Amino acid sequence: CIGIFMSWLYKFLDGGILTNLVFLILAVVSVLISIILYIKSKKEKELVFIAKSFELIENATSSIDNLTIKYGNENVEALTLTKLSLWNNGKATIDAKDVVDSDKLRVELPESIKIYSAVIEMTVKKYNCIKLYIEDNKIIINFDFLDYGDGAIINFYHNGTSEQNIRLTGTLKGALP
Repeated sequence: CIGIFMSWLYKFLDGGILTNLVFLILAVVSVLISIILYIKSKKEKELVFIAKSFELIENATSSIDNLTIKYGNENVEALTLTKLSLWNNGKATIDAKDVVDSDKLRVELPESIKIYSAVIEMTVKKYNCIKLYIEDNKIIINFDFLDYGDGAIINFYHNGTSEQNIRLTGTLKGALP
């Protein structure tokens, strides 16, 4: 039985168009599988965000007599709530030490827009220890770590009118831009 199989295997491997075609298909499939597995296993740090703004007060208060709206001691003509979701879309964990101290992770708006407050609405994991503070009209974002899919939803109030000019900036070591 083994002799018959060996004889058939020898004839099959001896050459011919069918043998060459089978090995060519196997080679192409192997290369494709290797590429797919490489892409899936590649570990990158990629912090992404999306923002959506909701205008709560439009510049209509000035047209109504005796109506003033204040935030603290400051008159507010327009008030917008922006919900910003950010998360690690890369497979590699982003650690706090990956954030460059001289270029902290922050949310920036144009200079003409004032940020009134910022709070975290939700985090994926409480152990990420995501914290916010406002400094020089920018929202500074600190965290311990962000695994794949970890992130937060940040709500902040400002006097702008849309999310078009909102930028998430900062430098992460070894991360995609």
